[in-house]
Amino acid sequence: MEYNDLLIPLFGTVRVTFTEANHAYVATDHSAGTGPVTVRGVQYYIGVHLWKWADGTFHIGEESQNSYERRMHLHVSRADWGKPVSESARTKIAQEVTVALNNFYNSNKSVAVDAQREHLRGIMETLQRSYAEAIVAADKLRKQRDAAQDAYTNFLKEN
Repeated sequence: MEYNDLLIPLFGTVRVTFTEANHAYVATDHSAGTGPVTVRGVQYYIGVHLWKWADGTFHIGEESQNSYERRMHLHVSRADWGKPVSESARTKIAQEVTVALNNFYNSNKSVAVDAQREHLRGIMETLQRSYAEAIVAADKLRKQRDAAQDAYTNFLKEN
């Protein structure tokens, strides 16, 4: 997976990763020098999953989910850990991340295409491994079945 830095004008820089063409993860990554983001003078760490909906734009959560389920895809914590995150900060972060990701996507669709190619390649490789393992397992079971059939046939002949 390829990481890209995404500048959100009001907040700072975050990291965006497309895991496939229709899913992106936007997050602060302290080890990479992105974040925390700042909203009204308060610093936050974020992790946001966005999916492309039928309207062709990215939104937080999957389209088939209800608002509560979508909310679970917006992770926000204050940099000064002991204090709660306000609803207005969550709302502002959700709005800004959504706009920034959609702008990034519209200017960099090749990133999503590359992610989709890698996603599908990963699926194909996993299925190829599973298929090879299934063939080995099926061969083992065939040998066991043949041995059981031979034992049964021999038993019938002897009795």
